[in-house]
Amino acid sequence: MAHMVDREEQYLLVALLLLSHDEGDIDQDELLLLLVALEEGNPCPLNQAIGRRLCFDLLDEETCLRRFRFSKDQLTELCQLLRLPDKMSAACRTTWSGLEGLLVVLRRLCYPNRLGDLCEDFGRSKGVLSLIFNVTLVWIYQQWGGLMENPFQRPFLSNWRLHEYRTAIHRRTGIDLKIVGFIDGTVRPICRTTVNQRDFYNGHKRTHALKYQSVTAPDGLILCLYGPIEGKRHDARMLRESGLLALLYHHLQIPGGQGTYALYGDPAYPLCSVIQKAFPAAGITPRRQAFNTHVSGARQSVEWGFAEIITKWAYVDFKKQQKIGLQAVGLHYRVAAFLTNCRTILRGGNKTSSFFRVDPPTLAMYLQ
Repeated sequence: MAHMVDREEQYLLVALLLLSHDEGDIDQDELLLLLVALEEGNPCPLNQAIGRRLCFDLLDEETCLRRFRFSKDQLTELCQLLRLPDKMSAACRTTWSGLEGLLVVLRRLCYPNRLGDLCEDFGRSKGVLSLIFNVTLVWIYQQWGGLMENPFQRPFLSNWRLHEYRTAIHRRTGIDLKIVGFIDGTVRPICRTTVNQRDFYNGHKRTHALKYQSVTAPDGLILCLYGPIEGKRHDARMLRESGLLALLYHHLQIPGGQGTYALYGDPAYPLCSVIQKAFPAAGITPRRQAFNTHVSGARQSVEWGFAEIITKWAYVDFKKQQKIGLQAVGLHYRVAAFLTNCRTILRGGNKTSSFFRVDPPTLAMYLQ
C-alpha cells in the first residue's frame, strides 16, 4: 500500500521541486510528472534509481582524486572525522549514507557540471541528487561553519601556535612586527541579479559580485572567513561589520604583557595595534620602501588561499551558476573554503605552508 504524503511533507516537496526546476535541474515535463505523482499520493518517483548505484569500494585512487579532490583513504578519514551520520534522510523518504552525501557535495563543487552529468556516477535522478547535495551541504555548515567564524577558542590555535606563526613570518621577511597572519578581501563574480543590481555591482572589478573577507595563516589554513556581503562594499566596512577587530583585541594578547600579535593587510585596512599595513607611497624613504617590499611579498599568501578555493572547487567560480535568490551562493563558497582547509591538512600542506615552512595541524586537532 502506498504511503500517503501528509500536508506538511507535500508543501516541502513542492517547494523543493520548484527550486530544482528554477535551477534547471529538472525540466517542465519532469516537474509536471512529479507534481501529479505527489498529488495522487504515489511513492515519489525520484526515489527510483536510474542506473547502477555508486560503489565506493570499486573506486580507484585516480578516480577519487579527479572527481572528489581527495584520495580514497582521505575520503574515509574525512567522513569519519566530520562525524557524518551513517544514514541521512529527507521528508520525501529518500535516504542516503553520510559518505554518499559527502561524495555528492565534493563531486558537485569540484567542477561546474550539471546534475544530469552526475546521474550516471551515482545512479540517482537529478531531483534526488539536488536534494542530497543541499541537505548534506547544510549539515556540514551547521556542524562546522563556526570553525571559520571564531577559531581562536579552538585547541589547535593555542598561544604556542600563534608564536610559531610569528616566528615563521619573521624568518621569511626578516622583520618582526609580531605578525601571525594576513587579512584581505576577495570579489567573487555572480550572475547579474534582477533586483538591487546597484548593491551588487563592484565598480573596481566592473561586475556584479559578492565579497568575502579572509584571514590566512602561515600553515596555509584559512582561519577566518566572513561574508558574503554586497559587492559594492569597501573592505574597511566589511572588517567593521565582521566583528573581527573585537576578536583580535581579545585573543591576540601575548602572554606576559608583551603587547599583542597582529595581522597584516593592504592599505584599505585601518592601522591599529592588531592590524599592520604598508607605508604610504607618498614621500616614502628607502628604508620604508624596503619594509613594504619584504612584508608585502609575504602578504601574497592570502591570495594563494583564495586561488586554492576556486581552483579546487571550480563550481563556485562559475559565474553563470552563482544566482542570488535561486542558489545558496554564500553557503557554497563557505563550505568550499572549509573543504579547502581539510584538503590542505590531509595533503600535509600547500603552497603557503611550503613558503613559510610551517606544517598544518592534524585534521583531528583542527576539528576538535
